[in-house]
Amino acid sequence: MSGQPAVPAIELIDLHCALGGTQILRGVSFAVPSGRITALIGPSGVGKTTTLRHIVGLIWPDEGDIIVEGKSLLAMTKADRQKLGRRSGVLLQGAGVYGSALWDSMTVEDNLLHQLRAQREWDDDVVQLRVAERLAEVGLSASGKLPPTALSAGMRRRLALARALVADPDFAVLDSFELGADPVTLRILCEVVARRHGEARGTILLTTQSMDVVRRLADDIVVMWDGRVIAEGPAELILASREAEIRQFLSGSTAGPLGMHPAGAAVPLGASVAGATPPGESGFELPVPLVASVLLVAITASALWLGGARPAELTVIVVVWVLAAVLASLRWRAVRQRRLND
Repeated sequence: MSGQPAVPAIELIDLHCALGGTQILRGVSFAVPSGRITALIGPSGVGKTTTLRHIVGLIWPDEGDIIVEGKSLLAMTKADRQKLGRRSGVLLQGAGVYGSALWDSMTVEDNLLHQLRAQREWDDDVVQLRVAERLAEVGLSASGKLPPTALSAGMRRRLALARALVADPDFAVLDSFELGADPVTLRILCEVVARRHGEARGTILLTTQSMDVVRRLADDIVVMWDGRVIAEGPAELILASREAEIRQFLSGSTAGPLGMHPAGAAVPLGASVAGATPPGESGFELPVPLVASVLLVAITASALWLGGARPAELTVIVVVWVLAAVLASLRWRAVRQRRLND
């Protein structure tokens, strides 16, 4: 019926998520209109990447639901989710098949060929032509036979974008595709995304810290802060908003309610704030080189005592190695958590 509102391509309903004991999402709700480009924006660490990871099924929410074309992602069978995956293109921050890391065992060209064949049942000559066109589009024609490890970080990001969009997916989720791009390359990549969207008319949800990307591409904007959505709507309305948080983020001003700590205003350098530990951090920082040096000295000294291999000396060495392993594990978990929160 013509009078009924269109069903959103993607809808998030009251998503809550805690990672490592830290609450990341605090009731995130917004809709992504079908056939449009929606930009999810906000300061680093407010949960944008975590939100996208929920949408592509890498994380399940503690509460809430993700609706895709009117159907709950959480209630779908594995087969239905696989069918949805074949209609989707994904570029996320971080490692793994869905991340910006590529299949390093394949050439640049084969990365796109593999993705396209997994999503489209086309003749081989059509597939080869499409891959050549898409590599040329992101300036990688001369690199087709190289492994991704031979590319610069910016070139790898361009390849990841080309791979995400190579099959003209119905849904594309792009997490900071502009990372590492210089001003000229940024404009070219925006033109690539706009061209792919113009031809395929798919739905694109992207995150970005670049207001240039937002102004060039976004039909709609969703603004996040402290694990919540504080504004959403057509781009022209959000860009003209007089809300203090939105104006500060769009302008990049240091004066305003947004700061390094999601719970309050900007904190002067050197000031300490109770309870303001950034998500994913333990609340203290160890001088890693100093700790490593002390451990090495202790291990070396202990090794020199091993002539008689007395139980007490062996115990010291075991304790030192266990302590080193614990410290390394804590450090790795903190780094991993920060990447999830961005």
